[in-house]
Amino acid sequence: HVRELGELGADDQTRILGSSAEHDRTGLQLWAASIVLSRWLVQLADQIDGRGVIELGAGCGLCGIVAARLCGASHVCLTDLATETMDNLRHNLDINGLLDDSPTAAATEQQGSLASTLALDWRHPSTWPPAQPLVIGADLIYADEAVSPLLAAVDGLVAVGGAFLYVAPETNRRGETAFLSGLCARGWECQRSEVPPAFLANAFDEADGSEDDFYLLFAELKQRTYTLYCYTRIGER
Repeated sequence: HVRELGELGADDQTRILGSSAEHDRTGLQLWAASIVLSRWLVQLADQIDGRGVIELGAGCGLCGIVAARLCGASHVCLTDLATETMDNLRHNLDINGLLDDSPTAAATEQQGSLASTLALDWRHPSTWPPAQPLVIGADLIYADEAVSPLLAAVDGLVAVGGAFLYVAPETNRRGETAFLSGLCARGWECQRSEVPPAFLANAFDEADGSEDDFYLLFAELKQRTYTLYCYTRIGER
């Protein structure tokens, strides 16, 4: 379960991207790419079981919640930066019984790991947590100036022998191509896969709404082509 606080059609649409990372509002909306990544994580659950996970640009927290509740991660650190996003992220962990300091966490601990939140600034390594075996992210790049900091963050946060799982839609957003090729230039190997049709299917049950409701909210799943990227470092640091 996740709560959204932002909508692209809202009156404050012009402020969705914000003037800086600290004021960005994209994390207040659940994006279609996070549904694709979540389903990929479930498919890889056996490989995630018992491993530490960091989610970059967690937003509403769907992917990190899935890693903790459905994939057996030993611990999940969900990161973002804007204050409103971080507050909502903690709320979403709490309603799923995953927040480290949540009074409801003990009741669901055996169903999955606990999780924590961290205000992480890609530009400042002093804000980064310790490296983990798995770093995940979906649809993170919107501008050229974000490429270099994000590349550095991924490079520093994936532990030796670990991997970075990324889902990207085919877009004309500035910086996306540079980011996707940038890790290879840093000595990473990339395995690229097409998204199985099941990853794009209706995720609602009858209580949530109809298939039409789902694709009204997540129209991008039919409008864009998504790709799965698994980056691993060639050799050890």
